[in-house]
Amino acid sequence: MFEEFAQLGFTDKETQVYLCLLMLGKGNVQQICRQTKISRTSIYSVLNRLMEKQLVSQITEPKGGRQVEHFMPNDPSVLFDHIQHERVSLVDKETVAKRLVSRIASQFGQKIRYQSGRELVQQTLQDFFADLESLGANPDAGCLWIYQSHPFYETYVNYLLPLLAETSLPARLLLSEDMPSDIFAPLTQTTLRHVPNPVVPVTTLFSYADRVLLIVCQPATPHYAFLIKDKTIAEDCQRFLSSLWKNASTNSSNNKAAEEEFA
Repeated sequence: MFEEFAQLGFTDKETQVYLCLLMLGKGNVQQICRQTKISRTSIYSVLNRLMEKQLVSQITEPKGGRQVEHFMPNDPSVLFDHIQHERVSLVDKETVAKRLVSRIASQFGQKIRYQSGRELVQQTLQDFFADLESLGANPDAGCLWIYQSHPFYETYVNYLLPLLAETSLPARLLLSEDMPSDIFAPLTQTTLRHVPNPVVPVTTLFSYADRVLLIVCQPATPHYAFLIKDKTIAEDCQRFLSSLWKNASTNSSNNKAAEEEFA
């Protein structure tokens, strides 16, 4: 059984103490030390770890006019609870690791980053906005440009809205003519215009300063994103979007002050 316990992350001493308590039913420190040959200085740390893993419980019983601590083994089925806790912990760690890798890649010079799958696309979108906030508003950088495709709108608009609401950057949003725009009305920093339906591609484009984010959403294929840090590419994207903006139709629900500021 020692090998099986080791595969579950238990040390030999932890296994030895737990098996000892299963044989004794319950025992005090002196009894456990005598049976296992583990020193008294070590036994408390072993018992504490077993209690943290919920394999052992501590009780206090009267004996000879004083209270004596005893330890009892819990049902081994709690091992399943221990495994479930580790599974949840690993999922949490994986989420943190993905976010950390994205942030490091974004901040330490990697020019192009590729991510695939809806969850990673959402994380890349969040990282993009976090990166923009670290850059801050810059008159030379102009506004945040967004060119939104139908599939992106249908899948990610509810994820995008709070990011736009929280950003301090003025944004210009291009939509196709048949996309509803009322949902963006509360965003005072965002103005929008409509482009003719044939013009709108399947790729959604974000650009600010020297950053570009491309998100591709096609039916029956995994969504994917390219996060690019390149001044030349960003400036070309912004010139293209500016040209579309000048020829797009104005939506009356836009914020007029923001519209005039960047006209």
